[in-house]
This record gives sequence, C-alpha cells and structure tokens, in this order.
Amino acid sequence: MAYHTLLKFPDPRLKEVSSTVKEFDVELVGCVNDLYDTLNVEFGAGIAAPQIGRLVRVVLVKCSSFGELSPDPYELDEDILVLINPVIGLLGNKVRWSEACLSVPDTSGEVYRSSSINVKYQDIGGIYHELSVGWPLAGAIQHECDHLDGVLYIDRMPISESAKIRRAAYATTKRITSLSKGSQRQSYIAPKVKSKKRPPKKFGKLKKKKKK
Repeated sequence: MAYHTLLKFPDPRLKEVSSTVKEFDVELVGCVNDLYDTLNVEFGAGIAAPQIGRLVRVVLVKCSSFGELSPDPYELDEDILVLINPVIGLLGNKVRWSEACLSVPDTSGEVYRSSSINVKYQDIGGIYHELSVGWPLAGAIQHECDHLDGVLYIDRMPISESAKIRRAAYATTKRITSLSKGSQRQSYIAPKVKSKKRPPKKFGKLKKKKKK
C-alpha cells in the first residue's frame, strides 16, 4: 500500500477515458490498496483510479460518509465499496445537490444526479455483482464513475456557474504546485564545501652550503 499524489484540475490526464480491467491479478490488488491508502490520507469520501494517474476502471466509495453501510464490504475495511468495471443504469428522479472533489481543490458546486441507480460491476476477484442503490450513495457512485470517462463534476454544471469554480480551483492548484517546487528547490540546495587549506608559504631562500 502506498499514498499517491492526486492529479488536480486542470491536469489533462483527468479528461482521459479509462480502460477496462482485464487482469484480476496482484497489480490490480496493489492499485486498489493504493487507492484505499490515498483516500484515507486525503480524508476523502470516494476516489477513482484516474485521480492517482491509473487509467483503469476502478473506484472506491466510503459508504459511511453517506450514512450507509457498504453493500459489498472491502476485505481491508468494511466501510469501503470497491467497484471494478462498473456499469450504471440511471433510475428515479433528478436530485440537485452539492458536490466537491479531491481533484478540484477547495471548491464545491451543485449538480443534478439520479436519485437511484442499478450498478453492475466486478469485485477484486473478478466475480460479477449487481446492486440497486438509493440516495445519497447513488449520487456518490455517479460522481466517482464519472472520473472513469474523464468527466468532473464541474463539467456537469452550466458554464456560467462553473467558471468561478474553475478559476478558484486553477489558482489553488497553481499555488500548491508552486509551493511543492519551492520545497524541492530547498531540499536540493548544495551543501557548502569547505575550502582546502593551502600549504603554508616558505619564506626566504634556501642557503647553499659551502663546500669545505
């Protein structure tokens, strides 16, 4: 398990479409564990693989953040729902609610989501499952699955409403990047090298001894 730095808006990698997971192997387990570790470090409610630079269709949701128990508990944490290759069917009415995102820092905005969903997915062992999920966990799953298709919550808002959020998120990302680069520069300052002592000068001339 390892923490990974999150990609942040406007990183173009967040706009890419993720690939279907075909190999249910040690590498996939490592990816899920890394997502879990990163989610905990960032105190997030959910995370998708593209947010740590892995373009595969994997998402994790912390169900207790939405007042729910995980319908399919993750072996390392019963609070977590792991969805691999999720396919969502939208049901119910549209609900307008406020969303935020670890990759769009220090912002939030209102979007419409379906009040309930049907989701087909595979678990970490490749076994197929199907769930019916109600509100508000349904909204969280829709948000995370959007990442797999390169969609951020701000992309679902009218431009007139998202423009201010985009500017604020861009400014925050720029500031974080600047601080990070400054920290790196400081950590690579070369240590002062002590100058080598020069041998003492010899004063006067050597006197030649007279032959007797």
